[in-house]
Amino acid sequence: MTTMIMMQEEANYRKEENIKYNMMMMKEEEEEETNKPQIHFEGPEKRLLIWYKKKEKKTLRTIINKEQWVDILHRIGCEILSVQSSKNIDAYVLSESSLFVYDEFMMIKTCGQTTLLNILEPLKRMTKNTMEMTRCLFSRKNYLEAEEQHEMHKTWDVEKKILDSYFEVQTNECAYSKQKTKCKKKGTIKIATSHENDAADAWYTYQWEAPKRKDQHKKEYPITFEVLMHDLPEKNMATFFEKNVPKNITKGTQQGQYVTIKSGINNLIKGTHIDPFQFEPCGYSMNGLIGNDHYSTIHITPEDFCSYASFETNYSGKNNDVHALNAFYKKLTSKVLNVFAPGRFMITMYNPNTEKRIHIPPTMKPYQLIDQHSWFNGLVHVACYTKQRFHKVNDDEEEEKESFFEST
Repeated sequence: MTTMIMMQEEANYRKEENIKYNMMMMKEEEEEETNKPQIHFEGPEKRLLIWYKKKEKKTLRTIINKEQWVDILHRIGCEILSVQSSKNIDAYVLSESSLFVYDEFMMIKTCGQTTLLNILEPLKRMTKNTMEMTRCLFSRKNYLEAEEQHEMHKTWDVEKKILDSYFEVQTNECAYSKQKTKCKKKGTIKIATSHENDAADAWYTYQWEAPKRKDQHKKEYPITFEVLMHDLPEKNMATFFEKNVPKNITKGTQQGQYVTIKSGINNLIKGTHIDPFQFEPCGYSMNGLIGNDHYSTIHITPEDFCSYASFETNYSGKNNDVHALNAFYKKLTSKVLNVFAPGRFMITMYNPNTEKRIHIPPTMKPYQLIDQHSWFNGLVHVACYTKQRFHKVNDDEEEEKESFFEST
């Protein structure tokens, strides 16, 4: 009997020791996981908008098919995940952001360590006999970790030199100033701008435009509108982690559809045909087609140490009146902010139709404008906002805060 008791005590002792050992190992594993270096993902995108003019009946959509885009995109470090089309647009969801292709226009934006400018040479080669490039815009926000970029994208000066070389623009023929560069050569116009502020936000834009021919009719281009957001709340970002999606939903597109509805993204622009994708273990992208002629796109990096989200569209409602446009962008911006609730954000607007002066609001509760800049009669406009600090305001300040998107 005594022997049995001793054996039982020994067994209990060993069991307790095993429990202690397992708890110690779990604690060490947790500490090891905590101390692991966080893998940073570069959310802020590089972006190219390119306009063409047909030399014959072939269009950009017919010259370059999906298989050829696969090869071109591989060159810059991304791949096609999904594609949807309308009458006038092919929209590709990429492993690193998005590509939209029209008959005579394309927009591509890529995040991470992609080498977007490597796309220019194959495009030139494939379109040289059938399409003529008339305008090109390269733009980006400042990178979170510039040193992690490929050499060609580490600095704005390097990117400018690459673009100058591609468009055969001689630097010594340009008149430089601190904020902008205008350059004319054989009728070509190059514009390079950069702007930085105290909140560590910066915006860079390079535009090249071909000489205008006498027989060339003036064409109205759509306004391109972006909201670029940082410091996103964990509760808002939790939706975009795969672990928070029900297990019975198929990975990728179907998970993306669930997240699109749960987050409220589906309500931003009514009537948008959304093609979403939920990444593993986290992250989200979507392309939206609005009618046959317009797009929207969203990309989200939800990790708290590098959180970032971008919204972009070239849709401005069925509005030709400046006051209606201002009201549309005011409402749209508010909707985007309600979904993401960023700590700070930047609005960028590329408005080729400068006679339509769109005005960015001075304040959007609970945010305040900390900086804005406009170049070339409103062609490019950038505004940066941050969450307001608690302070007492007078009636004049309060009245100014309500004057959203007013026209002058």
